[in-house]
Amino acid sequence: MYFGPPIFAIAAFLFIASTSGYAFYITLTSELKAWSKDRSSRRLQQLQGYQLRFPIIGIAIGGCGFLTSSLQIFGISSKFSLTIAIPLTLGIGLAIWNQLTKLLNQLERGGVRSLNLEEVSLGDVKIPDSAFAPERPPSRSLQANNDSNGNGSPQKK
Repeated sequence: MYFGPPIFAIAAFLFIASTSGYAFYITLTSELKAWSKDRSSRRLQQLQGYQLRFPIIGIAIGGCGFLTSSLQIFGISSKFSLTIAIPLTLGIGLAIWNQLTKLLNQLERGGVRSLNLEEVSLGDVKIPDSAFAPERPPSRSLQANNDSNGNGSPQKK
């Protein structure tokens, strides 16, 4: 039996992920502001507990449901959509949680100045200068060859 595209499910899971993300943001920023005032390591350890895990789990559930429902729009079965969405969501969620705990531990050990954001980033991503260079018009010699040839390709000598 076909029920049609799961538009309501997409909207509901997107809402769950968005509200959980907002709760995560508010909790993290308010606790870090409070920590910056009293510098208590206990506060940072509590932050790694249930206080942030609950919103992270909400983000993961919302993201997994959103991904599953979105794949179903393209005609992929719900079982196969779940086999794609669950491992992907778990992997991304665990990677984010791992990175967050590393940052909080580093913050606890040495304060804000100890954060080495270069370790957190992807490193130096080399972008060639030619990617930002403006396109140059074709050279005159190439235009002359194209005009005399008549077919737009350069003449072979």
